[in-house]
Amino acid sequence: MELPRPLAPWAEYLDLFPRDLALPLGPLIQRLDLVIGTLHAGSRANKGEPDGFDGIARRGTYERLLLSEWLLAEEVPDEFLRRSAMGEHVFLQLAQREPVGTKTSVALFDGGPNQWGAPRIAQMAALIVLARRAGAAGSRFFWGILQTPDGTLFSDPFSEVSAVTVAHFLQSRTPRDATPAELDSWRQRLHAESSDDFWVIGGKEIADWQNLRGASLLQIDDVYEPEGRRIQIQVPVGVRKRAPVLLELPEDAVCARLLRDPFHTATAAPAKVPSGVAPASNLVFAVGGTKVLARSQRKGVLSYPIPNSPNAPSGKPKRFQSVYGNTVIAAGRIAKSTVIVSVLDTKPAFRLEALGTRSDGIIEGEYPWDDDGTDYRALSDDAGLSLCFEYPVPLPRDPSKPTKIWFLLPTGSLFCLSAENGERKAHLKASGVQAVVPLRDNRFAHISWRGSDTRVILSPNSEGQGAAQILPHTGPGAFFGFGGSLTDERFGFFVVEGENSEWYVNPNAGTLLAGGQHKLIAPRGMSVVGITVVDYVDHRPRPALVLLSGDRHVLTLLGSGINRPLPRSASPILHVTVSTFSPQIGYVTERGDVFVYSILQGAVIYRLSTDGTE
Repeated sequence: MELPRPLAPWAEYLDLFPRDLALPLGPLIQRLDLVIGTLHAGSRANKGEPDGFDGIARRGTYERLLLSEWLLAEEVPDEFLRRSAMGEHVFLQLAQREPVGTKTSVALFDGGPNQWGAPRIAQMAALIVLARRAGAAGSRFFWGILQTPDGTLFSDPFSEVSAVTVAHFLQSRTPRDATPAELDSWRQRLHAESSDDFWVIGGKEIADWQNLRGASLLQIDDVYEPEGRRIQIQVPVGVRKRAPVLLELPEDAVCARLLRDPFHTATAAPAKVPSGVAPASNLVFAVGGTKVLARSQRKGVLSYPIPNSPNAPSGKPKRFQSVYGNTVIAAGRIAKSTVIVSVLDTKPAFRLEALGTRSDGIIEGEYPWDDDGTDYRALSDDAGLSLCFEYPVPLPRDPSKPTKIWFLLPTGSLFCLSAENGERKAHLKASGVQAVVPLRDNRFAHISWRGSDTRVILSPNSEGQGAAQILPHTGPGAFFGFGGSLTDERFGFFVVEGENSEWYVNPNAGTLLAGGQHKLIAPRGMSVVGITVVDYVDHRPRPALVLLSGDRHVLTLLGSGINRPLPRSASPILHVTVSTFSPQIGYVTERGDVFVYSILQGAVIYRLSTDGTE
């Protein structure tokens, strides 16, 4: 990996990480290296037996004076005398043998709760700095965890800081604070009194220990700032204390990956479930992005918990069963309830149910729909599952006011269920709707057709007023997605299809995108299934189409300078859902397996497989 020249001294260690982690970590390592300083050989250096010559020096005995200097004594004696007076003579420098093991560097890291989170990233940087520093001085480097004096001591050949040892370092957290007795145990084990370089890396609690004599303390403390990402570093010298140094941490997304899985080695272990628990529809990301929902095979809903890391276990889905046995057409999470909307077989009405924990304001029951000439009872179990969401969201929540619940049907009909004045009614709010998304600040947006050749995006607010824009591109496709900082506060983050496989990201919000570039082209043979962002190391998120290959086995993120295939699926992918709440993609295979892929972590964080039983 090619790194910027200032990071070249640490290339051996930074090469362990993906480039999009190595570059943000580099500046932290640079600053920390300046704080720690170089390793000096100590008083025992250059005290061994002579062993030939090793370069030249300005001082020495005249029996080691260079022959060129003696030539001056014969040819230009005045210049010889001048050089002697000015100390400019050059001598051969003796090389001296040094006993093996006389130079060592030892680092003990506090793995307790005071060093979790941001300080742990600084500890990782310190591990790299101290390892490289010892290597540059020709010293052997040892490191361990302060709380485990009887545990593993990483030394040669592991002291080069490999992916294995860094992974061990990250997994060595402990809920217990370190004690002075553990430091004494380490001293006895290491004979640290005779070490050239002995470091303890921890928080301010360790600074008060009385047995730190002979050790250097690298004090790392978290800085609690609402808007900042900084840590405080301090290296006391004897009884004096240097002024603390504040170091900037990388972006939150980078920090999360550094702590959870910096080498992309982890992948979620599959949870095994019977075939009867496999989803019977596409996935729906619930508002908040912590759960995905799907229609079950038994007229109910499955709720899958999304872990925050591939290292976390994949939990089994929770089943919510409707007692009415109607076709579920929409599902979501409102307050603490799992809410489903089903269509009745016997009358033109929808049924609203709150399953699990009940929440005030959700009025369950039948909601007759407006007669628009469409018989929604024709919707079958093969129809896609839609997200239902609350709008407007009362802040603060008033239990006495009925909740209005919105959902979009596969027919393009946008409905609102309301129970004002005790009358339950399903109001048809718009037709020809292609996509809908709930937004922050009590808004939502939807992309709709007006006539046969005009497409608009609408964004009503809680007062009934809203914004609208005509979209210049009239292709059939449209998707909302997660846009991060590219999200427009009124219209969200979306992509619409134009002509010749051209797709346009937020066409009327070009100032949000780098250089105003918002046209993406989908390759032939691949289907566009959504839009998202990929956050690069320059901290400029870039739009990326989510594509499904022609054989339906591979998903790919494609954008300007982005071409990232996701892990190949063994079974053809049946349904794909791109989250609008977080950088995640959920998909279901023909076998009934469920996957959730984190774009941020570059790994599958949830995986559920069927075992063939009922």
